[in-house]
Amino acid sequence: YVDRLHGAQGSTFWSSVRHVGVGAVLQWSAANGVFERYLLDEGQFEPNCDDWDTQVRLFRERLDSSLRRNLIDAGTVVGAQLSSGLDSSAVAATAARQLSEGQHLVALTAAPTRDARLLVQRGRFADESILASKTARMGGFEHVVVRNT
Repeated sequence: YVDRLHGAQGSTFWSSVRHVGVGAVLQWSAANGVFERYLLDEGQFEPNCDDWDTQVRLFRERLDSSLRRNLIDAGTVVGAQLSSGLDSSAVAATAARQLSEGQHLVALTAAPTRDARLLVQRGRFADESILASKTARMGGFEHVVVRNT
């Protein structure tokens, strides 16, 4: 999404960041510059079993462990990108369950203006904020929709 909006493939809105890889989180501050930290451990997640329930349990354990580790030094307000997809929903809902006392999760969803006229492929929807809001409500965390003005 960011690559397509900005223009050239392999570039982002930040001059010092060319690419944010799969499973990576981009963090920045005025004092510390820009760096990446992996949400999940590097490498492939390939459980050694054919049983669906076992695969789900192993993935959940790995996601829980990874988010717990990453939330330790995340500060009091934790941000998460939330679309209507399974990936961001799993990360945000899991993060909400893993918060320490005093931490607060705010999920952000980018959405078009309410009166935007967009060409949308059949079976898709341009504004994911409605489903993302329902996900946040079910997960019990704050949700902010960011619209172009």
